[in-house]
Amino acid sequence: MYVAMNRITVQEGRGTDLEAAFGSRARYVNEAPGFVAFHLLRPVQGNTYISMSMWESKEAFENWTKSENFAAGHRSSTQGVVAGRPVLEEYDAVE
Repeated sequence: MYVAMNRITVQEGRGTDLEAAFGSRARYVNEAPGFVAFHLLRPVQGNTYISMSMWESKEAFENWTKSENFAAGHRSSTQGVVAGRPVLEEYDAVE
């Protein structure tokens, strides 16, 4: 299993706005071939969220990022909410 995690730092006090933006997005990813699960993780401390998606393979994830559904799902604006660019981290599950 392949795991893609984006570290998303938000402006102070704008976490609920980020959560609303993710909550209002259509779940296009649910239909993507090879998709397993998605979670938006709220920080216990600080202001960096994690967008975590799990895939059958890295290829499935990469195909998703090139799809029209990916583009459509990412059209909601987080301008003024996100501080800087998200940082992608990639993992292969051991177990």
